[in-house]
Amino acid sequence: MEFGDAWMRTVTVITPSGGRHYYFAIPDGARVNTRAGLRPGIDVRGTGACVIAPRSAGTNGVYTWEPGYAPDDLPLAHAPSFLLSPPARLPPRRAAHAQTLIRDEKDNKRENIHSLYPCAPDLLLAGPLDRSALPAIARDEQLACACAQYMGVRAPVKLDALFRCVLRTNDRQPSSALHRGENGVIVYRDFANASGFPALTLPEAYAAQITGTAKRLPPASLALWQVRLLVDSSLVDPAPVNLSPLPRNAPPATIRVYGGIRLIFGCRWRYALAEPAPFSVRFLASWSGVTVNTARRVLALLVDGGYLVKVGETKGAYGNGMGLFLPRAPVNR
Repeated sequence: MEFGDAWMRTVTVITPSGGRHYYFAIPDGARVNTRAGLRPGIDVRGTGACVIAPRSAGTNGVYTWEPGYAPDDLPLAHAPSFLLSPPARLPPRRAAHAQTLIRDEKDNKRENIHSLYPCAPDLLLAGPLDRSALPAIARDEQLACACAQYMGVRAPVKLDALFRCVLRTNDRQPSSALHRGENGVIVYRDFANASGFPALTLPEAYAAQITGTAKRLPPASLALWQVRLLVDSSLVDPAPVNLSPLPRNAPPATIRVYGGIRLIFGCRWRYALAEPAPFSVRFLASWSGVTVNTARRVLALLVDGGYLVKVGETKGAYGNGMGLFLPRAPVNR
């Protein structure tokens, strides 16, 4: 087969017609769309779909577990990448609009935020953030309202009050709101569901603004985007990062990726002081607003040039490989 046969070694059901149903585990935040005819003879049943369970009787017989492939025999295999659906894309103007908003209006928005939510900065620790503090921050109403205003929601921001969506530029009617979920976390609700998700955490919504892609974030990325939103909103300062300066004639793309890496360390070290930063080239690209090829090229230049040290490798939430990086001690250049 085109995809090989290793992916079929998972919990399996034999259908009355002699076909097979293969069951897979998917990562948190991943989506699987229901599709017919992925390849001849291969259909996919994803989010919201259903299948007939084993021991059920069909018109031609009974659905049964394949011997040796029942849930008691082996664990669910991870879904192969060709089954996972790409993340929902926001309108193409969104990312450019978000960058313009951040670049041109950041100072004014920060002044307004501090005047409307004067106690919001006091809710954060002055020093490094304890990892356990991040969930509490996600539940804090004043911080959520302050962050939402920085993202473009018109003041005053209140829970469950409708406002125009800040994830797209053509929203003429209020269709979004901040809402406290069952777990207490304040989420961004998009009733028009343009992002493909009825609700996103505020860090996920902010990441969608910056990257143009709405998706569920695994815990490590969620924490990093959460702190970035606080840093960009001037509610917390980034941790100091001792990174050698670039030459004055460095190309714009190099400056952008270098700044993105500095920001990764500045955000991560607020809650994981001096620990290596794990990130993939694809994450670096979306975080810095450049193409994957540019991120890969500049990252290699920064490592080869002695700005960064790759101290190891690790696996991401989806099984993808990523490097572990630290800044190299500055030297005279």
